[in-house]
Amino acid sequence: MNTWLNLKDKIIIVTGGASGIGLAIVDELLSQGANVQMSDIHGGDKHQDRDNYNFWPTDISSASEVNKTVDSIIQRFGRIDGLVNNAGVNFPRLLVDEKAPSGRYELNEGGFRKNGQYQPKRRVPDVAGGGAPDG
Repeated sequence: MNTWLNLKDKIIIVTGGASGIGLAIVDELLSQGANVQMSDIHGGDKHQDRDNYNFWPTDISSASEVNKTVDSIIQRFGRIDGLVNNAGVNFPRLLVDEKAPSGRYELNEGGFRKNGQYQPKRRVPDVAGGGAPDG
């Protein structure tokens, strides 16, 4: 196992890890020995038999669901070492397109914002105590 990232036993949240790029990220983090906490609206069955993997059903468009997931992970593990903010909806057009179906841009932007704001707020005590992946 190539461990140049030094992620062994680090608690890493991956949003949108059930398929596509997110699933590839989950696979790589697991191969690096990370303890992956995958949050998605879709099931995360591929790795359910691994000790260092948990699936948290989460709709990133809901601040209360994001908060609940982050709080549950912190309660269970005592910390979060990293976040891969990958969740979103892919559609075959420009990201900023006035003709896009209503709500898709807002879902992507809002989900990143909610995860990007709440999760770091909960991590402040961890970061103050040395939040670097290798620290």
